[in-house]
Amino acid sequence: MFESLIEKYDKLIILADTMPMDMLISCIREFNKERQLMCLESLTTHKINVYDESVKKVKEFVVKSQKDKTDCDEDFFVQIGNIRKEVGHTATRDFLLFYEQGLRILNDKEERLCQIIKYRLIKEPIYFGSNKNKKGESIKISWLPYKVDVINNILYLVSQTGLLPSVYHQSGYNIIEDGTEEFGCAEIACSWRASDLREEMNTWLYNRLFSDDEKQLIVKTHRNVNQGDQIIGNDETDDYLYLLTKEEFENLDYMLKFCPPSEHYNSWYLCEQESRAWDDEDKLPSICAIKCNSETIDSIEANKPSLVRPAMALNLDLFIEKFC
Repeated sequence: MFESLIEKYDKLIILADTMPMDMLISCIREFNKERQLMCLESLTTHKINVYDESVKKVKEFVVKSQKDKTDCDEDFFVQIGNIRKEVGHTATRDFLLFYEQGLRILNDKEERLCQIIKYRLIKEPIYFGSNKNKKGESIKISWLPYKVDVINNILYLVSQTGLLPSVYHQSGYNIIEDGTEEFGCAEIACSWRASDLREEMNTWLYNRLFSDDEKQLIVKTHRNVNQGDQIIGNDETDDYLYLLTKEEFENLDYMLKFCPPSEHYNSWYLCEQESRAWDDEDKLPSICAIKCNSETIDSIEANKPSLVRPAMALNLDLFIEKFC
């Protein structure tokens, strides 16, 4: 069904390591458009084939019924309906088997090409923005690509090192629920949306690190953290700078999971909550954190400082135009 397009993808994969980046991205997008058109044409053709086959089978049944002098009673029309259903079921089952198999192959090849782009970008440090050290000197910030979305024109980056130590939320909590019949006490939580750190990263840190020209490349990213959490509830945000979730961390390439520790701070934040505290305990909620020199997921009290390792999204085309 998709043989010709699969062949095009295979040829592009062979050339992907050496062809100009902008040309590679353009080819991927062109193939994706061709793929969408082929899918639409395949679905349309399938519907026409099902209709034609259904009409054929019904005609055969009617002709046979006339020869047998079958009465056109209620059962007659029920049988016609069953014929149409059976034709549709059989044809759709066989069609979907090949259609979905072809889509999986195309998805895998498109993802492989995105991975090739990511690894080509990782070979050289991506310097974007600058920070000041203790001496007031301007230091360029190095970023690592952790995901490339060619179709939506997004390059996702995470800083190579922790940029600064900061607390997640100064008071340690930002949501208190009234006691319930089940527990009879309040529960303390600390959402990403209402955290001091999110506010700091998207105002003070954002303006400190990036020039006006650099900001033109940064795309706001929609986030939905702590999904399904009944206490925190709506934790959806649109951020310039954000923290990775546990799932995003677990999907990072092995070497991207490590972050050089500073003198006093040996962990970097994730934005999901590790645990909560009850009001009858002298304990504040903990935030997920990653030990800098390992993949170990740790926990840090929300009002204790740790390293901030921000992530962000850039306009891929503008980035390629400016840096590649």
